Amino acid sequence: MYYLFHRQLEQEMETVVKVLQPGPLGIVEHKFSAEEIREANATVKRAVENWRRNVNLQ
Repeated sequence: MYYLFHRQLEQEMETVVKVLQPGPLGIVEHKFSAEEIREANATVKRAVENWRRNVNLQ
């Protein structure tokens, strides 16, 4: 159980890092739709909330 908890936390942090990393030029030039931006923001928000909640449990 302890391993699964930390693995989930690790995966969520990887998601945050991937979303925040700058991408190749092709991605920079891509015009994201409002829906894509909302989905990305929601993913990051969930990951950060989970990370904070998990840190508080330790």
